[in-house]
Amino acid sequence: MAMAGTFAASRAFGTGDGSESPLVRFGLVTDVHYADINTSGSGATARHYRDSLQKLAAAVEDFNRREEDFVAELGDFKDLTNGRDGTLAALERIEAEFARFDGSRYHVPGNHDFDCLTEEEFYSRTPNGGSVGGGYYSFVRNGVTFIVLDGCYTSDAKHYSPSISWSWQDSNIPPDEMEWLGRELAAAQGHVVVFCHQRLDPASDQDCRVKNAAAVRSLLESSGKVRAVLTGHEHVSGQDFVNGIPYYTLGAMVSGAWPDANCYAEAVVYPSGKFAIATNDVLLPPGAVMSSTRTFALYTSAAATPTFALTSGALSSPFLITYRDGETVTVTSPSGVTTTLSGVGGKIEYAPASGGLWTFTNSNGEIAHVGVDGSVHGDAPAPVASSASFAADAVGEGPDRKLKKGETPPVAYSGDDWAGDLSKVAKVTFTPPEGSGLANTTWNRTGKGAEPFTFNAKGVWTLTLTFADNTTRTARIDIQAAGYSIIIR
Repeated sequence: MAMAGTFAASRAFGTGDGSESPLVRFGLVTDVHYADINTSGSGATARHYRDSLQKLAAAVEDFNRREEDFVAELGDFKDLTNGRDGTLAALERIEAEFARFDGSRYHVPGNHDFDCLTEEEFYSRTPNGGSVGGGYYSFVRNGVTFIVLDGCYTSDAKHYSPSISWSWQDSNIPPDEMEWLGRELAAAQGHVVVFCHQRLDPASDQDCRVKNAAAVRSLLESSGKVRAVLTGHEHVSGQDFVNGIPYYTLGAMVSGAWPDANCYAEAVVYPSGKFAIATNDVLLPPGAVMSSTRTFALYTSAAATPTFALTSGALSSPFLITYRDGETVTVTSPSGVTTTLSGVGGKIEYAPASGGLWTFTNSNGEIAHVGVDGSVHGDAPAPVASSASFAADAVGEGPDRKLKKGETPPVAYSGDDWAGDLSKVAKVTFTPPEGSGLANTTWNRTGKGAEPFTFNAKGVWTLTLTFADNTTRTARIDIQAAGYSIIIR
């Protein structure tokens, strides 16, 4: 379950050790799928088409507050609404909401953008950087070249259109576009970031991947200039790291009901080529680099391209740890026990034996932290937490931090694997740190709405949720300064 709200980091997000200022920072959304039609599907992946209007409005408001240099949507901006005329009206409405951003906005072609509209009909209503035009193109911001790819071509190089038969599973970068990409990469004078709707990395579902993705990756790798590839399409967040290039996939904005769910991101490129990204549903401390899925969050200590990364489909499964060939990884358990791992081809599976905060350090000194199995922990300089079964945020700028206009307070919430039990929570017990002198606080939650709680002591607090059947879930929050507040809802 994604959290409706804003980024926890301040304007200083991503500055790492303070040695360099960002070249460019930008906002991202994908798979908005706006349409004036009823919800389809169920659970966390249900498509709430009408809600995307409010979700995009909230994201744009946040992007404006954060003074992004530009914003981009990564495809499937709209869906079908009662034929061509209804779809055009819906497209114009969602574009008008996107246009509330105080700066340039860009669009990436997605398969649903052409389900009943021609290229001209879609592109004429979705200007890029103020100019009408679409397909594949590039633009430069502060010396960084952004390349937009169009994967909406069939295997015989025909663009998706209502006048031909095509399948979303048949996605290709045609020869002419490949030649253009090679020229753009050769001409780029600095760092390059690539946008594409369909995924390009091998970790993706093959139906969601461009058919000639390996050839595209070869061009990107040979240039030596690409710092990140950003995609959508699969509707779940994810990441991969292939031959020196990180690939990030954003979750779909259309998934989940407003206001409990929303998904958007901020990304930053630095003069050194460092790249950082944060999403609103996994809150990030300033200066950290993050890659995540809905059931897994990774925080690395250095603001650098994630050459050391973790991926996982679910916390009940082993982690797939990826790193450079020849490196080793030292695993530190929550109790401080260390284990050294090595694998073939820079990949190895590892199954944590217990819940808690696990630390992974590679032989280059890069560090990643992950909370496992219902644990809630902090990563310097402020407490941050995420797991499949419980997540909580206590990030702030000190006990006297004031919320900005439109900002949602930090929130504690349950995750995907037991979101359905939220209505069954009977009580919540807050157990203060040992030696604090404070007594436990217990709330009767039956029939209650959102309630704020302030942690009045520094240290590790324990939250115990008791359900109607007397089963419990426990999480810990490491509060580094008294006065942080969360909302239980």
